[in-house]
Amino acid sequence: MAQSNPNAKVLIKAVRDGNITKIKKIMQQDGKMNIPPNNGLTPVIVAAQNGHADAVKALAALGADVNIPKIDGGTPVLVAAENGHVDVIMALASLGADVNIPKSGGATPLFIAAQNGHVGAIKALSALGADVNTPMTGGITPIFIAAQNGHNDVIKFLASSGADINALQKDGCNAIFIAARFGHVTTITILFALGADVDIFNNRGITPLFMAAQYGQAGSIKVLSALHTNVNTPKPDGSTPIYIAAQHGHVEALRALYIAGGDLNQCNSIGIKPLYIAAYMKHGNIIKLLCRLGADMHECYYSDTSMYATDATNNTTNTSNNTTNIYDNEYDNIDYNSANSYIKEMILNLSTECEYCNSFSDKLLVCSGCEKVRYCSRECQTKHRKQHKHECKK
Repeated sequence: MAQSNPNAKVLIKAVRDGNITKIKKIMQQDGKMNIPPNNGLTPVIVAAQNGHADAVKALAALGADVNIPKIDGGTPVLVAAENGHVDVIMALASLGADVNIPKSGGATPLFIAAQNGHVGAIKALSALGADVNTPMTGGITPIFIAAQNGHNDVIKFLASSGADINALQKDGCNAIFIAARFGHVTTITILFALGADVDIFNNRGITPLFMAAQYGQAGSIKVLSALHTNVNTPKPDGSTPIYIAAQHGHVEALRALYIAGGDLNQCNSIGIKPLYIAAYMKHGNIIKLLCRLGADMHECYYSDTSMYATDATNNTTNTSNNTTNIYDNEYDNIDYNSANSYIKEMILNLSTECEYCNSFSDKLLVCSGCEKVRYCSRECQTKHRKQHKHECKK
């Protein structure tokens, strides 16, 4: 319907409202059903978008093509699926619409329904022959996008309909990775129960738990560790989940990893510990947490023949004259003198800063359990108890 046609806007409004009488009246005057306005929406697409199955049928009876897409390639079926309009999907299919035509980028109507959590639309499309495994460009499958958005009912239905629970996208990630990244803990549990691999490595050599640590998802870490995932599995450069959590300043993620058995002192391939990457990145809260949890204050920078260590408390250094990096790393040029100074500053703050409210005082109360954490008042200690109890000896 060309935008210059005076009836175009009137027809689109009638379709949007589902006014069958007005649609028929206009079409008796102007039969151009398939020419879209400049915004790319045909009357059939507008009807599908607004859930008006009767309007779709009326338009088709008057000669409208039910497969003409929007500018991005989205067909009326895809638009109906996007909005969860099951009756429109069924009406379009009965009128000869193709339920598998993808939009640009490869997303099919079923994929879009999965993305938006519309189980009813997925059931209808599946019953009409839509493939539950057809991916977008890049390999992202319906079950992957459902996991990304935490649509657990969608995942269950797709799996029951033959979806590959361990399908990989081009970077080697299965659905567990994306659920872990976005902190969908129930989704992780459901995927695992359905057979998803929680110990898989992607093309970068990292595990779902490592990805959870990288994005600070403590809940994902707790669930994955409960499923017996190794919390110390490093990526190829030797960086462990605790290292990556320290690098990105994720306090709760680091705490969850420690509780699950994470190694606070494991160096990467060139000998950088979590403590020192935290100092390099100026993550003071990470340094204080590592110190409270008992992290070793010494460096461990590997060379081709030896390792040297530096004590952060006295700056005594034993070095090799032939130090070389064994792995190319973005953070391989850490200034250890600067790092040590920053660590000592944070350690000093531990004795003068309230752990809960971060106020400073030289008269803080010391936790009688661990004898490390300090508070400005009993009130702050009580409020912090739930968080601190896993670290405290008492």
